[in-house]
Amino acid sequence: MATRCTQWKTALARRLPQAFTYAACYAAALPGKIDPNAQSDYEQMLFLHHADILVSGDGRFLHDAFLALWKPRGKVLMTPDEFLIFVNSLTV
Repeated sequence: MATRCTQWKTALARRLPQAFTYAACYAAALPGKIDPNAQSDYEQMLFLHHADILVSGDGRFLHDAFLALWKPRGKVLMTPDEFLIFVNSLTV
């Protein structure tokens, strides 16, 4: 458990500066599009070290940040409706 926690902290420390940098650049380039939930959005994305799918209905900052930071690493962003279809396809 301690090793797993250390790995998570290391991954978090590696990604957090990148997320802050991305948010700052995004805010400078598209000031009207960033929202007050940006910090919680990239905190959620940090958990993608342990998951393959992120489910969100957000079409603003989280969507754009995900495409830039995680899609190239093979992670998938789904809307809640897409996720329900995916889960239902697993039970058939």
